[in-house]
Amino acid sequence: MQDFGVLPVLAAEIKPRLNALCAAATDVLIKEWLADVAEIFLEKKYNWSQYFETQPGASTAMIEKYFRSINSLLSKQLRIMIIKTLEDVKDFFMQYDAGNAFEGDYKDLMFLK
Repeated sequence: MQDFGVLPVLAAEIKPRLNALCAAATDVLIKEWLADVAEIFLEKKYNWSQYFETQPGASTAMIEKYFRSINSLLSKQLRIMIIKTLEDVKDFFMQYDAGNAFEGDYKDLMFLK
């Protein structure tokens, strides 16, 4: 959320800014994180290639089980990242949950943080 921009923000600008941040994060996930995962698989090929059967028509159950477990771990990582991101967005907006209800004299810029 530190990349959200300068505050205050008009309500009409919130959705486009969040969409731009999400698009940038998606780009990082695809171009960097996913590429790093693929590179690790290639580097560690000797660890998982043993699960391939060498006989034609042999069962692929072991390798399928291996990749399903990898899929579960990667999904869990993404889920944790999304939950943390949503918490950051919530915390960002909760700074202003009191709105404009204040007591005493109003001073310019008193609600900027």
